[in-house]
Amino acid sequence: MRPTRRTRLLMVLATVVLTATSCSKDEPTPAEARHDRLEHRLSSTFSDDQVTCILGQLDPSTILALDRTTTLAPGSALDQYSDATRACVADPTSTTVRAEPDTTGPDRTSPDTTGTGPTGATSAPG
Repeated sequence: MRPTRRTRLLMVLATVVLTATSCSKDEPTPAEARHDRLEHRLSSTFSDDQVTCILGQLDPSTILALDRTTTLAPGSALDQYSDATRACVADPTSTTVRAEPDTTGPDRTSPDTTGTGPTGATSAPG
């Protein structure tokens, strides 16, 4: 029995759809590729939960810096990475967003103007 024209058309259409579907895997964007490479590197040192936590706390510029080198120069990328690893090793379920460093109070770049010393005791006038 010879296939009808409609049957042949459906077979061709099904072949085209299957071929298009199997070839439609998109290439990752550069940002996705960087993320994947960094995720792979981190997974050799940290647990899956820690890696997920760390990557969730890094901004795109820090991910870019980490993707380009294995030794970060002092600066915001190193600070952000250090803060993220410290928080995520202590608590891998941490969702804390990176906060700016505290630059006030004792032993910081700004002087203590509260009149209390590092221990919290009020200084006696001299």
